[in-house]
Amino acid sequence: MITMRMPFIVVVLVIVGFVTTSCLRSVVTIKVARDHSAVLVDSTTLGTGALNMMRQLSSISKKSVEQMLAESFSETSIKSSIRGMGRGVKLKSITKLTGKQKGYVSTYTIDDINNLTYNRLSALEKGPSTTSSGIQSDSYKAPMKFIYVDSVLTISLQQTNFELEERTSSPTDSEAREQIDNMKRMMSDLYVAVRVIPEASIISSNGAYVNNGVITLAELDMGAALQRFEQDLQLYKQFVESKGNETKLKALAERMGCCFHLETQPSIRTVLR
Repeated sequence: MITMRMPFIVVVLVIVGFVTTSCLRSVVTIKVARDHSAVLVDSTTLGTGALNMMRQLSSISKKSVEQMLAESFSETSIKSSIRGMGRGVKLKSITKLTGKQKGYVSTYTIDDINNLTYNRLSALEKGPSTTSSGIQSDSYKAPMKFIYVDSVLTISLQQTNFELEERTSSPTDSEAREQIDNMKRMMSDLYVAVRVIPEASIISSNGAYVNNGVITLAELDMGAALQRFEQDLQLYKQFVESKGNETKLKALAERMGCCFHLETQPSIRTVLR
């Protein structure tokens, strides 16, 4: 085993991709007002592949899809996630999505963004488990924190220690193709995005992905990424070798383009008008 310090967003991409048992589409948007209040909207839905899998499991488990969905999206877990988010954070609403999309949208109001400490995985984890990347998910302690003072918004993407299994050698071409095929069956619907949108206009920012007033901290479209991997096996091998390594992940993000945006800096400083 080796111990490694990993940035918050790296942890999000690794754990969300490998801890959850279903292919999720997860988008977190934090809108920050000029008076330092904020609204956090967390939208989490099941992809088509996960829904099809649930229908197959339904016939075996004798549970309805609705029962399985209720177990997957526990309101109790969502409500309990507010603990530790900071003073002045309130859960405004939980909206169940029961149409074509299955999942929930939870909305939080924040009196002062300076008091927010946000752990993205708090509402997703079902309990202690070990991911296929060797990370103990119950020890996840890498929140986002915010400082908004004198028209400067600073987002701290804190690091944490994890014990990782030693990496084996890079897969062969045939192994890579087999692994990509398996991922397509299980993870092709996975989409993760974390964005911060200030109300005030952005004058400047050291963030790598700041466009049209939106600060993107992470965006992973696994379906599009898998298409890229099929076209270029070396990209996939780089993906396998990069987990837990900030420099390699940054290089991978640059090569992947639109389907893989990854903020690797520990602190994003944005000057607002």
